[in-house]
Amino acid sequence: MCFLDRKGGKWMAFKKRLRAYRIAQKLSYEELALLCNVTPWTIRRWELGLGKANEEQMAKLIKLLHIPEEINENSMPIKQRMGKDKSTFFKGCEYTSSCKVFGIPLLAVQLGLGRNRNGKRRIAKGIIAIGNTAVGVISLGMMSFGILSFGLLSFGFLFCLGVLAIGVYALGALAIGYISVSTLAIGMYSIGVISIGFEVSFGIVAYGHLAIGTHAFGDTMLLLANKQGCFLDSTAMKTVMLLLAENDYPFLIRFLLTHIPICI
Repeated sequence: MCFLDRKGGKWMAFKKRLRAYRIAQKLSYEELALLCNVTPWTIRRWELGLGKANEEQMAKLIKLLHIPEEINENSMPIKQRMGKDKSTFFKGCEYTSSCKVFGIPLLAVQLGLGRNRNGKRRIAKGIIAIGNTAVGVISLGMMSFGILSFGLLSFGFLFCLGVLAIGVYALGALAIGYISVSTLAIGMYSIGVISIGFEVSFGIVAYGHLAIGTHAFGDTMLLLANKQGCFLDSTAMKTVMLLLAENDYPFLIRFLLTHIPICI
């Protein structure tokens, strides 16, 4: 892809012509990106020869690179125009994979401050989604929704990890789930410093049908006593084994209960 260089009458590579124009006009990547309605990262890729403009972008670039005096046919200076368009000005990283599965992008990235280049909220939607807000099969973001979800606020249909985690298997500072592991854990089966489990709870403060903890409250209460590295006495362990035989607890809970050190 080449353009005619007026000064020397020679052909100059597109990436060199674009860089020369940007430097001559004293424009930053962000300023030139705003004129072309693309991202600053796209301008960088073009200058490195890693990208290719579409027809609409090419039309704008031809106008910019060949007739620079017409850029400012709008009397408003570039800096001033940028000030008016800050609401839609792109600051960050934006990518959508061309590869799709059932019409859903394989990878979607929406990271940055403010809104994206289309003036919309930054929400990444894809099989793998990474963004301020991410929605996908595997999602990673400040707020994430997915089957496997990782984020500050994490909502997962199967597994989630976050400061606030809500899902079937939840792990976080505050976790709510079928099986939850957290500082404050709430669920059917919960493990935490403060543990509230409707079936089984295990923690320093435990509340549930079967409560095991230093301070335990429930229908069946087993008090933990830290004596030379052991936690339950033999009588309490017999109660645990009886409950395991009578109830079909999840593997994680059964493993935990069967590996509690016994005081002999």
